[in-house]
Order: sequence, then structure tokens, then C-alpha cells
Amino acid sequence: MTILIAGAGIGGLTTALSLHQIRVPARVFESVKRVALLGVRINILPMRCAS
Repeated sequence: MTILIAGAGIGGLTTALSLHQIRVPARVFESVKRVALLGVRINILPMRCAS
């Protein structure tokens, strides 16, 4: 059985990598012909705690 993943965004690629780690074959399909920077970024900042 091969899992088909529609979309190579963060969710699709994360799912594909997770399936790869447990040895489940998967194929990722993306409709965009060329990868380009869209100006969207993920910013993960450490939370500051005061004690």
C-alpha cells in the first residue's frame, strides 16, 4: 500500500517524512510547477518566563 499525499506544504512534507521513518511508502503530489519564495515564514521564538 502506498499513501498519496496531496500538497508539499509543511503538513504534507512532515507527513511524508513521518511515514518514511516507519517504512510506509508515500508519494507527494504538488500542483505548483516551480518552487518560489512567497514571503511567508514561520517564526518560532522561545517563550520567556519570569520567576
